[in-house]
Parts: sequence; structure tokens; C-alpha cells
Amino acid sequence: MGHDSTKQAEKDYLSRSGSLAWEQVKPFSPPATDTLAESVRLMHDFAVALNALDPSASDLILDLGTGSGWTSEWLARLNLRVVSMDISLDMLKVGQARCQGRNVKLAAGDFEALPFRSGSFDRALCLNALHHAPKPGQALREIARVLNDRGLLVLIEPGHGHAQRDTSRAAMSEFGVLEQDLEATMLMRLCHEAGFSHVTVRPLSYMSGEIDLSLDELSTWRTWTRTKRPLRALRKLWRALMELPGLHKDGLLFEDAMSMWTSRVLMRHIGEQALVVAAKGARPAAREYRAAIDLQTPPPPGRADVFVGRLSIRNTGNLTWRAEGQVGAVRLGVQLLNDAQQLQEKDLLRVPLPHDVPPGDECVIQFEVPLPAGTAPHYLKFDLVAEGVAWFETQGSTPLVVAVPPGDSRTA
Repeated sequence: MGHDSTKQAEKDYLSRSGSLAWEQVKPFSPPATDTLAESVRLMHDFAVALNALDPSASDLILDLGTGSGWTSEWLARLNLRVVSMDISLDMLKVGQARCQGRNVKLAAGDFEALPFRSGSFDRALCLNALHHAPKPGQALREIARVLNDRGLLVLIEPGHGHAQRDTSRAAMSEFGVLEQDLEATMLMRLCHEAGFSHVTVRPLSYMSGEIDLSLDELSTWRTWTRTKRPLRALRKLWRALMELPGLHKDGLLFEDAMSMWTSRVLMRHIGEQALVVAAKGARPAAREYRAAIDLQTPPPPGRADVFVGRLSIRNTGNLTWRAEGQVGAVRLGVQLLNDAQQLQEKDLLRVPLPHDVPPGDECVIQFEVPLPAGTAPHYLKFDLVAEGVAWFETQGSTPLVVAVPPGDSRTA
């Protein structure tokens, strides 16, 4: 079967399969149907993939092979910006109805020739769709192209035995779609060849249901994991002697048996279905909102009801501060503290940034803060806030606290 015919089969799949009712509510169950097992698996995969994707509100996410768009709908419900792409116009029409009124743009496109400019996206997500592409290596090169230099791709794809399963055989014979195995080792190698510099694999946690411990077994395992050197080393030597004849597998060798069994289960799950995280740059670091805030010039004497000045603010974190938008847009926030430096007014003033500020860059902000009436001393706290996300101080950044009337400025 040629590549063009399998791609056409993907475009025609919805009309030929009669699965419209399922696609309209996926991953939930249509009326009078039982999709519990499949629904739970899809919800689990989405949650694990989203955790690995680690998106911020300012990221633009490319949702690849989205089908009817349920993953895009869920991403948008989390106030994330999404471009939803699929090869099938029929599927995209369903997705358009599902995502109506949400921050989702839809695009028809082929994995192997993405219709986007290079460096357009911060994140890319692909759940169980790449294995339908005739040339997954070419598709990964295209994904790497449309991601920016700090871009991250998260894939979940089926591995050993997928193409031989009854459901896969039926899909190929009845509808002409392509089903193939994309085992973790192959997928990681293809990611490296496509230009991703840091590629890792994570086992999905379906295996957690296979671990079924009694109270005694849990106590034994907990004791073993808390044992420290040199006692742990001595216990290992003794267990090695017991391993030769295979004695005490319910006692002394329980820990070794449990460790080996867990490793085998994990490896089997990695082989059957892999979650691969591929980064174009260095190993992804935890996202950090950090700022260095300095009062650029002492405020000039003036009216008693206003505090005027300029701040120099440098981005010391690893996220670009977006000046525009709603959720995730970064602004200067000014809080009023009393003479004991306790919060008196949390939202005294918000000032927009003059432009986007990438990590390492800085900006200068002019401010004019209204002051409360009276002569009691107060303090102004200057911090950055990512709207709808967090104040930088709660993320470990250090705000600037200034005495009013003007005195010594200091950090809190």
C-alpha cells in the first residue's frame, strides 16, 4: 500500500468508520456505550504528557495529529494557547465545534510537511499519532524545524506488538490506515537524527496497578529503602549468599526479587508504549520566574500624594516575559505595606512592560504610585506578576521594598 493511499485513508477515516459520536465526546463515553478502559487510558496519557510538556501560559503549543481535537480542547480549558493540526478536514470540523470560543487555532496539515514557519512554537505535543506517518523520521525533522531553539516535544507512541494487535489489523484491512510499531529506542534515535539534542524516555505508570502489596510486604520494602550504608552493603552480601541456592525469597531476598520484578515490568511498559521527551536545546530546566529590580534614580521630591521614579528590571529567570495577553502576561505590581511592613493593599498599581523581555535582558519602567493620605510611614513593595499565574516572590524571586516617605531602599 502506497504512502498517498494511507494518508487519504486518514482523511476519510471519520466518514468510513462511523465514529462521529465517539469523536464528539472523546475521551468520554457516547450514550449507551462502554468506553471506560479506553477513556481511562486516554485521560492518563494526557495527564502524564502534560506534566512532561510543562507549558507556561505564554507558550504557543502545537498539538499534532489531534484528530477531533479533544486534547486541544483540554489544553485550552487550562488557559493555554494552542494550534491544533490534523490531516483530516472532517476531524478538524469536529474539533472546531469542540473548541468553539476557546483559544485554539486549527490547521490542516501533513506531518511530513508542516504548514508553519520555522521556530513558530515553544512546545509540541503528539499523542498516539506519529505511528500513522509513513516517514516518522521526516515528520520529526519537520517538528524540530517549527520549534524554536528552546522548544520541547512530548510524544506517546505504541511500541512492540502494536501493528500485530487485532484492532490494528482490523484498522489496516478495513480502513487502509497505517499502523506501525515505534519502539522507544527507535523513537529516541529518530529524535536525535531529527536535530533534538536532549532526548529521554519515561515509563508510563500503568504498571502501578500491577504492584499489589500486603501490609507486611509494604513494611519490608519501606524498611529496605530506608536502610543506609554500611548496613545495606552487609545485607547485600548476605543476600548474595542466599541467592545461590534461591533461598528465602519471601524473606531476605524479597527486596531483590521486588526490585528485579519492578524493573522488568517497567521495561516491558517502555517497550509497549513510550513517553519520549525531546528538547532542541539543553536539558529542560524547571521553569523559573526571577527578576532583579533596582531603583534606577532616587525619586525627586514632589507631591505628597504620589511617588514617582524609574525601575531597572532584569530577567534572571528562564522564561520570556510577554508584555501582551491575558493569562501569563507579565506586569510590574506595586503593593502597599504598613509601618510594620505587613501587607495593607495588594494591588495598589499594575504597570505593563514596554516590550517582551527574554531571559538575561532588561527593561526600564517609569512609575507613578498614588500614596495614601496621612503622615504615617509606609513601604512600597515592587514585584513582577505573571497575570493569572503567580507573583514572582512566591516563586523565589526577591522584590524591592522602598520606604515612603523616601528613605533607604532595600530588598525584602
